[in-house]
Amino acid sequence: MGNSINHVYASESTDETIAVYFYSTTCESCYETGEFFDQNAAKNRVSVKKMNIYEEDNIDLLTAYCQVYQVSEAEANNVPIVFIGNTYLQGSANIKTKFLSVLEQENYANARLPEEILESSAYAKSNTSIDLLKLCSSALVNSLNPCSFSMMLFLLIALASRKSKHILRVGLSFCIGKTISFFLLGTILFRSFAYIENTNLLRFVNIVLLGLYTILLLENLYDFINIVLGRKKDFAAQIPASFRKFNHNLIRKAANYDNGIILSVIGIAIGALIACTEFLCSGQIYLMTIVNMIHSTNTQYSLGTAMGYMLLYSVLCGLPLFLIVLMVSRGKNAFEMSVKFTDKLVYIKLLNVLFFLGFIIYTIMKGI
Repeated sequence: MGNSINHVYASESTDETIAVYFYSTTCESCYETGEFFDQNAAKNRVSVKKMNIYEEDNIDLLTAYCQVYQVSEAEANNVPIVFIGNTYLQGSANIKTKFLSVLEQENYANARLPEEILESSAYAKSNTSIDLLKLCSSALVNSLNPCSFSMMLFLLIALASRKSKHILRVGLSFCIGKTISFFLLGTILFRSFAYIENTNLLRFVNIVLLGLYTILLLENLYDFINIVLGRKKDFAAQIPASFRKFNHNLIRKAANYDNGIILSVIGIAIGALIACTEFLCSGQIYLMTIVNMIHSTNTQYSLGTAMGYMLLYSVLCGLPLFLIVLMVSRGKNAFEMSVKFTDKLVYIKLLNVLFFLGFIIYTIMKGI
């Protein structure tokens, strides 16, 4: 049981006790706690106000409750958590064990209502944040994905072979298109995962994702071994041949245009389309980041906050590509850069192996 505060605010109703309960739709223990309230609230004349932290502003409201109720740093912003009377209970087992006994104590009546919390002088809105270092490192690992580099270099080589004067314009447009596409894909995925309320379906999704990352780990390890041994084989972890052919045909057709404005529009469109096909390859780590954001044990994210982080992530993913465009536009040979990139591919594959291995170990230790 947490620390108490000095004031107990009465409900407008004298027949019911009001408790304010914060939960997440992706949290299995929250699902179990919700069932507990459904079974016990009515018969104990308790009105439980349920607050989904994925609904806008509820995460800030949870932060305010944690401040006013003096929730310990270790427990702050962790769900499930319920505020009742002048105390709080955090964790499913703790709530189910102690909630009914709290109701029997005379000093525990009604939790402070949301509007009272927001008006409280103790409330100081905090900026919920994640570890930016982890976010940025994940984005940079993703940005080094061979799929992204190969498509960008293919585009630059195609433009250079036609002595195009619009390499910088087209390259920048391409990067913008990819950034927009990745951001939109990430937002859709976040909203899809965040609003899964069926605990069995959520567990199934987690198992599928863990299996996917295991396959990706083995594929990158296979590629790494082949490169080290000097075997000339197709990579296992790459875009399927049919998608690569589709992307190459798009780029060849775009390189035939010479109008700068038309090329800019085409560059954005092609960047967005290719990002969708590349998501099969370069979207792996991005998807991992989204899942980590949703299932974080220390901090939960409102949609607005998550979108901000995904925008930052998407921009960082496109940054190395833009640097390549900048170098080629200033005279660097795109073909030579492609050769140098191929020489460094062994290190990129090893980095992917270690990254996926670390995520798999973390997921297993944390529990699916």
